[in-house]
Amino acid sequence: TKQHRTSIDALRNEAIFEARQEFDERMRQMREDLEQEKYEEINRVMEDSSRERQRLVKEMEVLQMRSSDHHSNNNTTGGHVTSSPSRYYPNESAGRISVSSENEYHLLDTEYEYLKRVLYKYLRGEHTQQLLKVIVAILRFSESEKRELLGVSPT
Repeated sequence: TKQHRTSIDALRNEAIFEARQEFDERMRQMREDLEQEKYEEINRVMEDSSRERQRLVKEMEVLQMRSSDHHSNNNTTGGHVTSSPSRYYPNESAGRISVSSENEYHLLDTEYEYLKRVLYKYLRGEHTQQLLKVIVAILRFSESEKRELLGVSPT
């Protein structure tokens, strides 16, 4: 009776204690796994951001070189410029942007794929304000179009 009940209570308490320890261990492991997943995701995002930054820096350098070439050629050729991007990327058979006049640009495969990914995310509603700025830049909207789309007042 009483001794038997005490024995049952002790076994029950021991089982509860072991279950609690097992539960706590599982929770600890789940937290560690989640922390590791977060850490890995942060590293992936940082690596992607770093690669994108490097790509943008290279593209900006090329555009700056083209701009300086354009201005120097514009003064000597009367405004008609044909820029050869392979001069800046000798290993590429085709450049990213073909310039045949001041306002005429053509998107090539790499820019098209980038624009496609940006538009996809934009249409899904992800980071819309930031992506709208990227889209406006890629498609080279005029200043008035930029202000209208971005809701920026003229300065």
